[in-house]
Amino acid sequence: MGQSPLGPNCTNGTDVFMGQSPLGPNCTNGTDVFMGQSPLGPNCTNGTDVFMGQSPLGPNCTNGSDVFMGQSPLGPNCTNGTDVFMGQSPLGPNCTNGSDVFMGQSPLGPNCTNGTDVFMGQSPLGPNCTNGTDVFMGQSPLGPNCTNGSDVFMGQSPLGPNCTNGSDVFMGQSPLGPNCTNGSDVFMGQSPLGPNCTNGTDVFMGQSPLGPNCTNGSDVFMGQSPLGPNCTNGTDVFMGQSPLGPNCTNGTDVFMGQSPLGPNCTNGTDVFMGQSPLGPNCTNGTDVFMGQSPLGPNCTNGTDVFMGQSPLGPNCTNGTDVFMGQSPLGPNCTNGSDVFMGQSPLGPNCTNGTDVFMGQSPLGPNCTNGTDVFMGQSPLGPNCTNGTDVFMGQSPLGPNCTNGTDVFMGQSPLGPNCTNGTDVFMGQSPLGPNCTNGSDV
Repeated sequence: MGQSPLGPNCTNGTDVFMGQSPLGPNCTNGTDVFMGQSPLGPNCTNGTDVFMGQSPLGPNCTNGSDVFMGQSPLGPNCTNGTDVFMGQSPLGPNCTNGSDVFMGQSPLGPNCTNGTDVFMGQSPLGPNCTNGTDVFMGQSPLGPNCTNGSDVFMGQSPLGPNCTNGSDVFMGQSPLGPNCTNGSDVFMGQSPLGPNCTNGTDVFMGQSPLGPNCTNGSDVFMGQSPLGPNCTNGTDVFMGQSPLGPNCTNGTDVFMGQSPLGPNCTNGTDVFMGQSPLGPNCTNGTDVFMGQSPLGPNCTNGTDVFMGQSPLGPNCTNGTDVFMGQSPLGPNCTNGSDVFMGQSPLGPNCTNGTDVFMGQSPLGPNCTNGTDVFMGQSPLGPNCTNGTDVFMGQSPLGPNCTNGTDVFMGQSPLGPNCTNGTDVFMGQSPLGPNCTNGSDV
């Protein structure tokens, strides 16, 4: 947000701001996110060029992203990038290493190669979607084997007993066989997957048939987990007492109650409600819980998310202090996040951080270098400049939300053209047939 103090080359970091980028023509190992004319040259190397308007990127965006609304200047082949827009896609029949996301009839041919075909309606994709995604509502034209893609829909899946390198997400009885290989079986009810889900996801409600070791997958359910004491390279998410042992290796133990994890969660996540057994320093992990945090004044390379008074000192260094109540963080949260409920002690300018809370925002009419997310009447003026106005109720934003986000429930006051922003709401959209430089979801 604003003029970045970073030099012309942001090395191994992130330069996120609104306006003219000080980065030179090549952003190396970083991110240049802004609104307006991009100073990046025709080839964004190992970075991200995200903006609204006419893209200066040439016909081939190399290792980057070209995200905008309107006619894409990208040629028939978007190489190692992303072409996201609304309307008729100029991409040819084969989108190579990119994404074609739009609403309406897809011009993509029968095989979307290394890309994404996301739309509503009858899919023109043939029986085999290769290295892509076919997301729609209704009967899937995909054949019995979806190869390196995703078949996401509602209803009876035509996929055969083995979904290879893809995803079968639906409601009802899964036709997938006992072993979902390199895919995802997400549904409600009894899972037909066998005792070992290999390289996939078994997400459902009820008793899991997965055996004691879920290898390279995820077992997400409600109730007693049948997983053994060590979940290897997977995820055990449930409600109740975790059978996982004192060390969850390369996985995630998410549950409600007393965690059996020992004082040091290595390369994993301990998310629960209650007193955390984790010691004063959670190394390379996440300690998310409700209550008094045992973490010391400095959470090193981790996350301390809890409810109540934070023991973190006035400066949370390279971490995140997310809690409910009065924040001990000073007026400037440096390289971190202050997320809480109540009156924010942050001053009118939150520098390099996030001010997320419930209630009256102390932020002035212009939230500079931060985020103002709250419930109720927004004090932001008719134009939210370089920030985010997320709330429930009538939006005070004027007909044009400039360089921001207007997310709310109800009738949108935004006019027929949302410029450089996002109009996300429930109900009748006042946006016209063409939403220019925005999103109407």
